[in-house]
Amino acid sequence: MLTCSKFLTTSDYAPRLPARLAVEQQLIQDATARGWQREIERHTATHQRIEQLLRDLDEPADQGLRTPQDPPTANPSACPSSDAEIARAETDLSR
Repeated sequence: MLTCSKFLTTSDYAPRLPARLAVEQQLIQDATARGWQREIERHTATHQRIEQLLRDLDEPADQGLRTPQDPPTANPSACPSSDAEIARAETDLSR
């Protein structure tokens, strides 16, 4: 999760964050349409955290949806994979 105490990101990962931001926005809209308040809260919190990460990295939220090579992480097993969460979310939205 993006709030994991061991989560670490660098500017190398910044180009991937706008895509994640867009997915979270879609999930907020979907949850709103379905009346799922807890999911709205959860995805809104994630959306806000991604926006904060982009601000911390001095990156615009709308820099495009470039996907660079996966950057190294400090400890990839310490936190759940955000790529897996994105793939799950995209699958859910396509149903």
